[in-house]
Amino acid sequence: MTIFQGLGESIQSVLDVVKAVSVNPYMQSLMTLVAASVTLMVMIN
Repeated sequence: MTIFQGLGESIQSVLDVVKAVSVNPYMQSLMTLVAASVTLMVMIN
């Protein structure tokens, strides 16, 4: 497993938990933005 696969799986599992807990559509939008930001940071570095 590469570092990117591990990072992707970790981020996905965290997002799955947050989506299951949060019913608020604003929280889901925020988490999508956070996931996109983390992905962008990884791609830049």
